[in-house]
Amino acid sequence: MKKPLITSIALGLTVFAVYSQQAIVTSGNYNKNETQSLSWSLGETVIETFILEDIILTQGFQQSNITIVGIDELPELGFQIKAFPNPTRDLITLEVDEVGIENLTFRVYDINGQFLISQKFTGLSNKINLEYYPSGVYFLRVLKGVELIKTFKIIKK
Repeated sequence: MKKPLITSIALGLTVFAVYSQQAIVTSGNYNKNETQSLSWSLGETVIETFILEDIILTQGFQQSNITIVGIDELPELGFQIKAFPNPTRDLITLEVDEVGIENLTFRVYDINGQFLISQKFTGLSNKINLEYYPSGVYFLRVLKGVELIKTFKIIKK
């Protein structure tokens, strides 16, 4: 008698765990074009967004995929690196002051971490062309040799 009961409970918990990330709603739809996507559902009882400084927490099941990314910078660099304009439409200027430009490279990644561009610094001011990439969030990583010294979050309109 105990064995069928335990088996039934285990099976029920397994089914619950498999379907726990789904929502049953009365209506909804998903539309996408080249630059945007829109997903909506009717029937969410509780949704809320809390914002505290640079932390945003949204509750509700109408959420996109979650990506956690750290933005790194070494405070003891001794020189400054700037990336502008941000947001941009096509070109990013990456500037460094005179000190410490030897052996610097930059790499550009998309929001999924896919590597896109790698180039050595050619002077104090370097241009990065994002014209042929879709709108979205990109990460620009600056390296001195193999050491990561700074990461910029770039928004392309």
